Amino acid sequence: MGSFLATDQDFDPGLTGLTLDNESVSRGDLNYASAAYPFRVFGKNMVAALNYQQIYDFHMDVDLSMSIDDPSPPSLNYMQTIQFESKGGIGALTPALSVLVTPKISVGILVNI
Repeated sequence: MGSFLATDQDFDPGLTGLTLDNESVSRGDLNYASAAYPFRVFGKNMVAALNYQQIYDFHMDVDLSMSIDDPSPPSLNYMQTIQFESKGGIGALTPALSVLVTPKISVGILVNI
């Protein structure tokens, strides 16, 4: 399973003397994946699985320029530029194992790593 994020921010403060740049971000990544394998041991049906899930996404890219140019008294002239980028995330790798106890009941165990 994948995820895709697309955002577009357009800021127009009107006649305030303040200006901000517009921001646009788009990215896609793997959010969840799983593989399962059924097999028999000593006549018991079992399933082994390996799962991955992204829990937190820290990708961010901000380029912000802000300026104020107000000639009215008292005059104010200010400019600030911020550039920030972060990458990565937190994911869980989860091995799992289940066994068929009765024809209608299976018992399993899993561990998040």
